[in-house]
Amino acid sequence: MQYDELVAANAETARRGVRYQRLYELAPVGCVTVDRSGRVQESNLRAAILFGVAHSELGGRPLQKFMPELAADILHRHLRSVFSTSTRQTCKVVLERSGTRPGSFPVRIESIVVPDETGKCLECQSVLINLSEIPDIQEGPLTPEPVTTTTTEPAPNPIVGIDAEAYIESLNNAAERLDSMREERDFAERLLASAPVMVLVLDLDGCIVRFNRCFEDITGYRLDEVRGADWFKTFLPEEDHAQGRATFARLLREKVTMGTVSAIRTKRGNKVEVEWRNTVLRDVRASMCGYMSIGVEAPPHRQLAR
Repeated sequence: MQYDELVAANAETARRGVRYQRLYELAPVGCVTVDRSGRVQESNLRAAILFGVAHSELGGRPLQKFMPELAADILHRHLRSVFSTSTRQTCKVVLERSGTRPGSFPVRIESIVVPDETGKCLECQSVLINLSEIPDIQEGPLTPEPVTTTTTEPAPNPIVGIDAEAYIESLNNAAERLDSMREERDFAERLLASAPVMVLVLDLDGCIVRFNRCFEDITGYRLDEVRGADWFKTFLPEEDHAQGRATFARLLREKVTMGTVSAIRTKRGNKVEVEWRNTVLRDVRASMCGYMSIGVEAPPHRQLAR
């Protein structure tokens, strides 16, 4: 009897698994499982459609690959918050679809950590909702009131109690400021990309947020390969881990700007001595939010001194 009950329980578990898999695959929203760096481990068909790639090609690719740089930074902070709090977190970003139907559209991402069998939180599950496909919800009754007048008087000004001309002028001013901010952002992006020095940004945990083209040229790594990875384990030789972390801790503790010389490992396996100028980054509320280093290859006499 126990054997028969076990067989029946296993059969029911298998049926539920099949039903869950069908629901997962046919869900009207994108579903993905990602690791701490944002790399896709599992996905459903809807997610592949959102990104404009074949379902079989999505696994192993970072979500940041389908976003502009600013959106990728938002996602990085979102994942960092998800894994640090283990609670459901939400963010809004812009996706850039590739394939035969390219285009940009906003999505809402809702994520929560999924512990593995040993209790470790190495992955999270995320739901992606295409906001451009959600119709606007109109306030008011579902059934319109019957029209009881046939007068042709002009409709009242919808902007009640507001000077319409001043309101329109304020909208124009806001649009001009937005255009100006976009121009400044684009200029900063071009400046960062073309700078003849290495530019590296880490978060407060010492994980890689971004770096520029010069850094890529010297190390051989692309940003999407190591975004979110631990800087010290990825780029510093093992014998320099302790000193590097100590310097990082001092920088964050004392909030100072300081210069250092350290060796980093390239993708080819060789070492490059780099002279860094390090400083903390602050957000719009003046709170410390990261760490930026500008580096150049150290001259021979500095390498010898080290």
